[in-house]
Amino acid sequence: MMEMNGDSGDCGAPWAVRPYDRPGAEELRDFRAPIKSRFWVEARRDILGEGQVPAELRVIVRGLACRYKIMPDGSRRIIGVIFPGEACNADIFCAEEMDHSVRAIVRTEIASVSRDDLLDSMQANPVMARIIWSSAAQDNTILRQWLVKMGHQKGHGRVAHLLYELYLRYQMAGAAGAESYILELTQDELADTLGMTPVHMNRVLQRLRKEGLIQLTGRRLTILDRRGLEAAADFDPKYRQALRRPPLGVYLGLRLSERVSAPA
Repeated sequence: MMEMNGDSGDCGAPWAVRPYDRPGAEELRDFRAPIKSRFWVEARRDILGEGQVPAELRVIVRGLACRYKIMPDGSRRIIGVIFPGEACNADIFCAEEMDHSVRAIVRTEIASVSRDDLLDSMQANPVMARIIWSSAAQDNTILRQWLVKMGHQKGHGRVAHLLYELYLRYQMAGAAGAESYILELTQDELADTLGMTPVHMNRVLQRLRKEGLIQLTGRRLTILDRRGLEAAADFDPKYRQALRRPPLGVYLGLRLSERVSAPA
């Protein structure tokens, strides 16, 4: 296995990269050119809306976002979390329009690439075309895992799984300490993600605390017993490995922030 680290010119997050996943310097230089613009979206504002036909690929540089849908009764269901380096709409060439919305959880910086410029680059560089499809496939891998857990785990296991997955993905974004991270999602947002009421979510968090698995001080979540939390989550080792793929932003040449939270 080949490790991306600070010495390689990347941002130092512990991405495990197979040689055939990593394009050469010439390919990277060609692919960095299409970056069109960078801009900020304020917390709790939409980055993309359901029904929108995106003219550009949008990638998180700093911050945190979520995918969500509004149900017929007006309630919200969060269906995904997007970390630095990940695309908001990697399926830009597959979906005619957005079938869900994407919202910034904290103040979030976005890099955009014109759909036409991206298509030109992909046609000129087949390796990069594969990386785009790989990013979309990664989104589907995460979605499938969430569907399985929602259908087969009780609340205790679902919460443990989400907290542990967030920890792993914060690590990949370079935004987690040895055993802790800032939990930017509110308890209401955690509940919306797992199809639970806020009251039930609070009870499960209290139970995880009493079991000595986590500590939550303000917004900082510390994992006190990693093996215990992983066991409570029934976390699949193959899924953990899948989360270690380098995000799309690395190949776009973006210098990803070491923090998820953005300055005001």
